[in-house]
Amino acid sequence: MVEGNNIILSCYDLTACYGKDSEHAVLENVNISVRKKEIVGLLGPNGYGKSSMLNAMLGLLHISQGEVHFNREKVSHLSSEKIVQKGIRLFPQGGRVFSDLTVDENLQVVVSCAPRNSRIEKKEAYEWFPDLSPRSGTRAGLLSGGQRQMLSLGMVLLYMQVDKPLVFLLDEPSGGLDPTNRKRLVNVLRKGRDQYNVGMIIAEENAVFAKEVCERFYQFVEPGCIEPFE
Repeated sequence: MVEGNNIILSCYDLTACYGKDSEHAVLENVNISVRKKEIVGLLGPNGYGKSSMLNAMLGLLHISQGEVHFNREKVSHLSSEKIVQKGIRLFPQGGRVFSDLTVDENLQVVVSCAPRNSRIEKKEAYEWFPDLSPRSGTRAGLLSGGQRQMLSLGMVLLYMQVDKPLVFLLDEPSGGLDPTNRKRLVNVLRKGRDQYNVGMIIAEENAVFAKEVCERFYQFVEPGCIEPFE
């Protein structure tokens, strides 16, 4: 467990389950932390609890033991809505887009949330992921899986500038991306960390991608159990 005043999000001896009456813990005695402006990897096979770990930190699981602290405040007793208001955001596995809107309209939804004097522009998303440009007028529901992932990531990364969260939790962000776009994503996530002062926890099955972008790692050694990984 990493200690220090620059820790922004941490879990201590966390045991969690889906539902207050559930007897089956999906996470047991977990300790994990991320510093300000740090990118931390959470590695493990599918089904071991990566998504559950992110959901627990966002208040979407019942915590039966242990605590979650964010920005030096205990938040494990709060609703997920209140935790989000404090500055944590989640990129869920598979991302989220508006299927009936075009690529360009999806990006415009985010840009329209920015202050009027903001310099945030949707063209940045096209610069991050050039493969989206020829699809700008295509409805998102007609995109391939990889294209939807790029669009969803483009929206999230623009949203970093609009909303200025302190921590982003990303669930399998490299999913569906080819090697070229995975490399682009590495560069964009580093930019998000450096320019927007965002800490990140990235849950990934793809260890090669994670090692390119993350500074420190945890791994699931068995379902529900996490250890630091050197």
